[in-house]
Amino acid sequence: LPTNRGRITPVPRSQEPLSCAFTHRPCSHPRLEGQEFCIKHILEDKNAPFKQCSYISTKNGKRCPNAAPKPEKKDGVSFCAEHVRRNALALHAQMKKTNPGPVGETLLCQLSSYAKTELGSQTPESSRSEASRILDEDSWSDGEQEPITVDQTWRGDPDSEADSIDSDQEDPLKHAGVYTAEEVALIMREKLIRLQSLYIDQFKRLQHLLKEKKRRYLHNRKVEHEALGSSLLTGPEGLLAKERENLKRLKCLRRYRQRYGVEALLHRQLKERRMLATDGAAQQAHTTRSSQRCLAFVDDVRCSNQSLPMTRHCLTQKDATAIGDLLTLYCGLMETALN
Repeated sequence: LPTNRGRITPVPRSQEPLSCAFTHRPCSHPRLEGQEFCIKHILEDKNAPFKQCSYISTKNGKRCPNAAPKPEKKDGVSFCAEHVRRNALALHAQMKKTNPGPVGETLLCQLSSYAKTELGSQTPESSRSEASRILDEDSWSDGEQEPITVDQTWRGDPDSEADSIDSDQEDPLKHAGVYTAEEVALIMREKLIRLQSLYIDQFKRLQHLLKEKKRRYLHNRKVEHEALGSSLLTGPEGLLAKERENLKRLKCLRRYRQRYGVEALLHRQLKERRMLATDGAAQQAHTTRSSQRCLAFVDDVRCSNQSLPMTRHCLTQKDATAIGDLLTLYCGLMETALN
C-alpha cells in the first residue's frame, strides 16, 4: 500500500504582494497596505494620506521628492523615512555633545572597586586615573563622526533608469503647460522672429525666380528678334500668298498694344523714373537707352547706329528709306504717265 513515508509535506506559499500600479513604466516594488502604489509612487494617488517631504536642501534649495505621511495639521511639517532617520541621528549626536561625561566617569569610579587588583598594590588614585583615561578615550571616540554603514546608505531604485533624486525637480514647467505672462511673451516673440526670417527667405527666393524668368524672356526675345528682323524689313517680295498673310498677321501682332506718340514718350519716362528708383538703375537706364540700335540690315548686316527717337531706324537709313519711297513713287507716276 502507498504510504506517505519519506515524502516532504509541501509548505503553503505566502501570498506574494501585488506590484505597484504605476502606469508610465513597470514598477516591481510592493504596494503599500490598502493602497495601489508603492512608497515611491504613492504621490500619484491624490487621495492617499501622503504628501511630499518638507525637507529643503540647503545646497541647491530643492525640495525632497519622496513621500511623507500627512500630518494632522493642514500646514504641518512632515518628513520621509530617510530624513526622519537623519534627523534622529543628528539629534542623538547633539544630545551626546550637550551631555558631557561626568555621569559616565562617576559610574566608572563606582565600578572600579569591583575590579581585581594585582597583588593589592593598586590604590584608589590609580583606579581614578584609569577611569579618567577610559572616559577620555570614550569621549574622544564619541566626538568623531560615526562611520556610515550599508543600511544607512541610499539603496536607489533599479526601475528609475539612472534618474537622480533631484531629476524630477530640474524643470517644473516642462510638462505643466502653465506659463507666466513674461514666458508667453518671450515664446511668442521667438516664434514671430522665426516666422519673419522664413518670410524674408521666401521673398528672396521669389525675387530670384522673377529675375531669372525675366532674363530668359529677354534672351529669347532678342534671339527671336534677330532671327525674324531681316524677314520683317526686307518686304514680302519672293514669298507665297500664305507666307505673306502670316507675315502680315505677325506685323499686326508685333504692333498690338504698342504705344505711339505722346503715350510712348510718357511711358518711357515712367520706366526711366522707376529704374532710377531701384539699385543701380542709372547705369541700367543708360545702357537701355544706348542699346536701341537701328533695325535696318545692309548686306545682311545689322546697322550699328543708334535709332532716332520714336523710330526704328537711324538717320542714314531713314533718309535712304525716304529716298527709296520717293523714287518708287516717282517711277510709278512716270510709268502711269507713259502708259
